[in-house]
Amino acid sequence: MKKIFLIIMCASILWPPSPVFGEPEPSKPPMIDPPLGSALEHLIQGKDAYYKLSMKEALDHLNEAKKLYTQNLASLTKGEQLFDTHLYLALCHFSRQQLKSASDEIKQAFQLNPKRKPDAKIYPPNFIQFFNASVQSFKIKRTHIDINSTPSFATVYMNGFEMGLTPLILEDWVVGKHYITITAVDHSEWRYVLNASIEKKNRIEAKLAPLSNPSWISKSPISAAPLQQNGEIKKFLKVMNEQSADSSWTKSIWIWPLAVLTIGGITYGVIHSQNKGKIPSEAISSHSRVIANIP
Repeated sequence: MKKIFLIIMCASILWPPSPVFGEPEPSKPPMIDPPLGSALEHLIQGKDAYYKLSMKEALDHLNEAKKLYTQNLASLTKGEQLFDTHLYLALCHFSRQQLKSASDEIKQAFQLNPKRKPDAKIYPPNFIQFFNASVQSFKIKRTHIDINSTPSFATVYMNGFEMGLTPLILEDWVVGKHYITITAVDHSEWRYVLNASIEKKNRIEAKLAPLSNPSWISKSPISAAPLQQNGEIKKFLKVMNEQSADSSWTKSIWIWPLAVLTIGGITYGVIHSQNKGKIPSEAISSHSRVIANIP
């Protein structure tokens, strides 16, 4: 019993368990194109300058953001950022009473996505009224776009805006040049520049090429794969992770040998208490021989 106990204690010291329960390996952060990252920085700085009433600085940052976004529109997946860039540029011109320049920026935003409207929680009411009046004054032709893909149920991005899954029909869309990106799991990204018009059918048939190494193929042996966790186990692991996130007791190398020591002591005590009241077999056999020798 003592040998087994010593073996368990040594093993716990040499191979301490992971300090966090069920925590997966940290995933790599998503890659962002450097120009789009710079555009976002200029957009944030432009907004900050606008709220500080530094209109010239705000216009400089916002125009730089618009240039970077426009140059990389084919790879943009956050069309809302370019849309807001146009609106903040319009807001700066509107504050300076430069209504023609403000209307031009609104028109460019409208051509990106005619379905999107300015947020009433962010933009002032008089600017929203000006936005609606400007949109009504635009004489822009509309059409519809029919988008299909193989495989189906692929995600469609139009000018950086996520529009839905294929098959998809976009009604009352603005004519002109639009950047379309279609993505699907385990398939290569599909891109296309559409010149939408009312004279012809705007129908897209995208065929996405499957990847050579799809994600459902495991790159590690089955024996090394983690066990599938049911709902109760996931809840338990989540609670343990939350409790250990701000504490250092699970990171100590000595807590685990102490825990094993405690468990081993309890186990030894239970076994000893169970055997305490028992008569050894040698005593029973000796007693039986004595009784057998009594005449």
